[in-house]
Amino acid sequence: MVISALGIDRDLGIDLEALDRAADPDIARRFFFPAETRCIMALPGPDRGAMFLKYWTLKEAWAKADGRGIAAGLDRMVFDLSCPGRIGWVGPDNAISDWQFFQFSPVPAAVAAVGTKGERPAVVTVYECIPFRFVKVLGIDMISSDPR
Repeated sequence: MVISALGIDRDLGIDLEALDRAADPDIARRFFFPAETRCIMALPGPDRGAMFLKYWTLKEAWAKADGRGIAAGLDRMVFDLSCPGRIGWVGPDNAISDWQFFQFSPVPAAVAAVGTKGERPAVVTVYECIPFRFVKVLGIDMISSDPR
């Protein structure tokens, strides 16, 4: 799979992970905020990897939009996925700023996240495209951070 994002006048980051990818949830103990790690480790063993990847895609999207990559410190942006249909988050130094986050499954066995920072609220539209054959808007379920 390939995923890309286009934005005008805003910082933008995106990440995509296959949910069947081997993920070591213990990495969360090193790089995630303790509450995120507790959420992952509270799940049954088979579900931990998928939850880890849900957090990972959000953190990667933020780190890419921030421009510093994982050197920015993955434990500086804290996400809360405990409420279905909503992404809670607290930014570096407890700052709530102009960030928005979106997470969705472009196909059933994958998770994607978009992080964006801008003065205006973002609107995300997801397209499926096979070059030179078709482009269509996908009607997919998406969760997002609270609108401003």
